[in-house]
Amino acid sequence: SMMINYTIKKGLSNNNITSILEDREGNLWIGTYGSGIAMFMDKSFTTYNWNEGVQDNFVFSLAEDKDKNIWIGTGASGVAVLTPMDANHQYKIRTITTDDGLINNFVRIVYEDRLGKMWIGTSEGVSIRDQGKLKKLTVNDGIIHNYVRTVLEDRNGNIYLGTPAGMSKLIPHGNGY
Repeated sequence: SMMINYTIKKGLSNNNITSILEDREGNLWIGTYGSGIAMFMDKSFTTYNWNEGVQDNFVFSLAEDKDKNIWIGTGASGVAVLTPMDANHQYKIRTITTDDGLINNFVRIVYEDRLGKMWIGTSEGVSIRDQGKLKKLTVNDGIIHNYVRTVLEDRNGNIYLGTPAGMSKLIPHGNGY
């Protein structure tokens, strides 16, 4: 087998990697702790950080939604959403923060379920974005802990929330959980 190491010497914006995503086109998105994100395409890196409009260079999670938007969970500035503008990898960047109804701006995980809902796990609960509206779930709603580190949907549509105190299973019924 062969191994290639990528570092700042090879064009990576930062060696401290926090997340990696392969998008539908086969490009790699690399989240870093301190230098935003880098997209790896055609053997070279393109960096998106504070200078390009991503409001926070500390990235904890990456996800791609069904519309090919790249969701970036940040350490203090909520979620940055990169919307493709053209085939040349130009992106419009918008943010979703507590000002927009996000439960907290420290985002640990972003995850899209099969219905297209975006689950945004934070240190104070989870926000669920469905058709542009944000709903919140916290310990007051029954989840085991507010610090949601990871989210997974199983083949039956159940949603699992991983926290420092255990895991909550949300079983779908009707239009909700």
